[in-house]
Amino acid sequence: MTEHIQLSSTEGGANWWRCITWAAEGFRAAGFDVDLSRFGPHGDDTCARVSTGGSDMCVTLKSFAWQAANARAPFSEVSRGVRGLANLMHPGHIFYLALAADLGITTLADLARRKPKLNLCIPGDEAGQDVISAILRAYGIDGLDAVKSWGGRFHLAFDEAGRQLLSGEADGLMRENSRLGPIGQAAAGRDMVFLSLDRPVAAKIGPAYGLDIVTIPSGTFRNQAHPITALENGGYPLIVGAQMQEDLSYQLARAIDQAFPRHWATEDIFYSPKHAPHTGCPLHPGAARYYREIGRLKD
Repeated sequence: MTEHIQLSSTEGGANWWRCITWAAEGFRAAGFDVDLSRFGPHGDDTCARVSTGGSDMCVTLKSFAWQAANARAPFSEVSRGVRGLANLMHPGHIFYLALAADLGITTLADLARRKPKLNLCIPGDEAGQDVISAILRAYGIDGLDAVKSWGGRFHLAFDEAGRQLLSGEADGLMRENSRLGPIGQAAAGRDMVFLSLDRPVAAKIGPAYGLDIVTIPSGTFRNQAHPITALENGGYPLIVGAQMQEDLSYQLARAIDQAFPRHWATEDIFYSPKHAPHTGCPLHPGAARYYREIGRLKD
């Protein structure tokens, strides 16, 4: 009997949609009967939908999976039932903090002192905004609400951020993306200053949100003279609910590894069995059993 699975994602969410459509195509090729739907604009909602059985599977961010499993705001107790199926690697998916060089600000402490009017590209979801606000609070700025009180406006659309920075419509970016995304586009055509985290700040905030601490070498971007300490959101995990039958999650994990036509979702997002178990939340027992069998998970 063919297994039927329901996959869902948000309206929008460029990389989320690329990842979940890759999964849907792969599961169909592996012999599953697949429905794929989109619900609303907020990525925060996808984990709750899977946790409560409204969908069998979604894609999310690794940090969102961690926050959902721990019922950390904006997620609630209803999201605690999320379980990991497989992480899709996205190296270099980093919370960049960058401002136009003509603002004359070179550090987060300087930003706190000067309080400039900012037109800023920020995450579209509350969970991502919470990470930025936590960083700002570590430097004496009362989150994004305080920044907005200085004047200017926020831009939430990921796909528009590069254009907005290059045109001058935005003069800074504080959100997760990669060198192939808005920050790379902006830094190639506009002088930008990258704001580094102090290591103790990164060491405090990273574990609180399921993020990894990384160092971006000098010269990674045009005119970047010094290394940057930042927080990385290193993947797009496929998430299922704790209520899923163990045998089904085992079959799904095995299908991704053995039966998908390709293991890359985009040019920089890919599946690797070595990293698949690292989903940011507890693995579903069926998926865990598969990874143990292939030697990628130890008790």
